[in-house]
Amino acid sequence: MNEDIVAIVGGVTVVLVAILGSIFIATLKILKGGGKNARRGVDPEEAKLMQEIHQGLQKMEDRVESLETLLIEEARARKERAKMDRFSELED
Repeated sequence: MNEDIVAIVGGVTVVLVAILGSIFIATLKILKGGGKNARRGVDPEEAKLMQEIHQGLQKMEDRVESLETLLIEEARARKERAKMDRFSELED
């Protein structure tokens, strides 16, 4: 079960990284004028919105990484407790 959770969180992380990369590239294209609408110029509100979205997604990625770390640590602790329980049962 723990492996399933770790796999799901890992998959979510990969998707978030892909989304962040896409937004970053789109932001660069908009700011440098290489997008489809290069002739119309850069709308400052649009650029600000893209930056805010990018920052929000970066924070989300950090949170997901923290959750992954917590899950991995919890799984290790459970395995250690299970080993200790088995060992104490053998001693009795």
